[in-house]
Amino acid sequence: MQGSKRIFVCGDTHGTHDISKVLWFDASKEGELSKSDFLVVLGDWAGIWGDGFNDEIIELYAESQFTTLIIDGNHDNHDIIHDLPKVNIDHIDKPVGKIADSVYHLTRGEVYQIHDKSIFVMGGGYSIDKEYRVEGDSWWAGEIPSEEEFAYANSNIAEHGHIVDYVLTHSPPNDVIEYLKIYCDVAIPNISLKINIHDGCSVGLDEINSLLSYKKWYFGHLHIDHKFSLLGNEFVATYNDRPMEII
Repeated sequence: MQGSKRIFVCGDTHGTHDISKVLWFDASKEGELSKSDFLVVLGDWAGIWGDGFNDEIIELYAESQFTTLIIDGNHDNHDIIHDLPKVNIDHIDKPVGKIADSVYHLTRGEVYQIHDKSIFVMGGGYSIDKEYRVEGDSWWAGEIPSEEEFAYANSNIAEHGHIVDYVLTHSPPNDVIEYLKIYCDVAIPNISLKINIHDGCSVGLDEINSLLSYKKWYFGHLHIDHKFSLLGNEFVATYNDRPMEII
């Protein structure tokens, strides 16, 4: 087996709607990966949605070669995710929320040591379509991280000397959204709406970004694939791209 202790990321999967990139990845890597390899879905996973767990979706991930780690987005059932039982698993230094065997959720604001990499994670994001959704069924107020969750994040990065290897989030910092609106040469769905909202998640991530030193920041949410530098930091927005190894 060639692969061991590798970490990959992919953008939003939205249940089965955008899962093809994950299925392709699993099939294309047959024999190369093991449960010691991790795939991190950067939000809007939607395997926990509506009134509970979608067993069909969860089974697809559980039966893959790798172990799946979920960062919650805005289109996830935050009430259930918040109450997941915490367990310890191999190759990660702190407890994670258990969804199923080999499918786990990463806690907002945590700094994890995953294999030999320190990784800061923060879920959450703003739903620009929430007026068309039903609270508790297709939209949850918990989509925006609370003040307590950001305080927890700040205490964790302070404990690590404000230095980590990588940042993995669903939303980008608001400064990134502003930059992409002006300079990005690719179409971003509803970017004008996102930039004018100044939602609590992206604004809060601005503060995190100003305090933290890292090699690269990976995020989803904007439904684009784009790599760029901003104020000396490297960012990767991913959506349609197949899962990539973080480097």
